[in-house]
Amino acid sequence: MIEITEKAIAQIKAVLASEGKEGHGLRIGVEGCGCSGFNYFLEIQKAPRPTDHVLQFDGVTIFIDEPSAGHLRGAILDFIEEEHMKGFIFRNHEKSPPSHSHSHSCGCGHH
Repeated sequence: MIEITEKAIAQIKAVLASEGKEGHGLRIGVEGCGCSGFNYFLEIQKAPRPTDHVLQFDGVTIFIDEPSAGHLRGAILDFIEEEHMKGFIFRNHEKSPPSHSHSHSCGCGHH
């Protein structure tokens, strides 16, 4: 369904430890973003919802809801640390990338 790189797994473990949330999982999802498409999101959660897909990656538990599962198929979660950029990124060669624009406006009321 989704791949997670070793760098991303290490960073997830570090975030969970720094927040005192060892034993929690990471929700990965896709949410609508108005007329501009979709955005990926990450969220620490204690337990899965009843209908979640629950995946294990080297001791990291991942929760994915059913609506997000189709959008995440073929995606890779990575963590990059470059001179001007640090953070989690998604690569998905099977689907066009979700929109990450925060500065445009549209007539639907979502930005």
